[in-house]
Amino acid sequence: MRLACLLAVLAIATSPVHADGVYVSGSVGPGAVRDQLGGSLDGGTFRERTAIGLRFGNWALEPFFASESTTTPAPWSEPTLTSYGIDLKRIFRIARHVSGYVRGSMSHLAYPTIEPPCYCLEPNFVPSGGDYYGYSGRGLGVGVGAQASVTILGMRAGVFIDEGYDYYRLLPPSGDTYATHVDGSITRLTVGLAVGTDF
Repeated sequence: MRLACLLAVLAIATSPVHADGVYVSGSVGPGAVRDQLGGSLDGGTFRERTAIGLRFGNWALEPFFASESTTTPAPWSEPTLTSYGIDLKRIFRIARHVSGYVRGSMSHLAYPTIEPPCYCLEPNFVPSGGDYYGYSGRGLGVGVGAQASVTILGMRAGVFIDEGYDYYRLLPPSGDTYATHVDGSITRLTVGLAVGTDF
């Protein structure tokens, strides 16, 4: 969480930056899974995220879609989770082309609803996390980040780094009266690219 501490200090010492625009972004990076969800998924995860953002003044609203794949040696035996949600960012200027932000996030995370082929080919082989197929639920998160951008042909383009924490409560499929909810958290560090009229 060194990035979080550094940006917190910079946010206090700097002033907000005013801008407006729309943008698209993409980012990737690893995640560390904990709690019950961590017991289900061996190893960490790798996230691929795509977002469309709306910048208004010192704030940005960012709906997103993401996939969360396993980083174990046998990824075909692990489910790929999907999520969607929205981030709200508060942005602060650090330098002319560099800014930092803090954000809050609301999201929905889901396991696949269809079991993998190995269930039929090898009934005695249950992939790690297989017990949770069909589970899904809401999540809340917080994060901090830093971004650097330049103007190219009238558009803003840049790179960013983001450190975030999300907590999820996943519920079993409807009709499964004996299953209980699953709690889990994922801490992520991602890097990405963004382009638009401003971000």
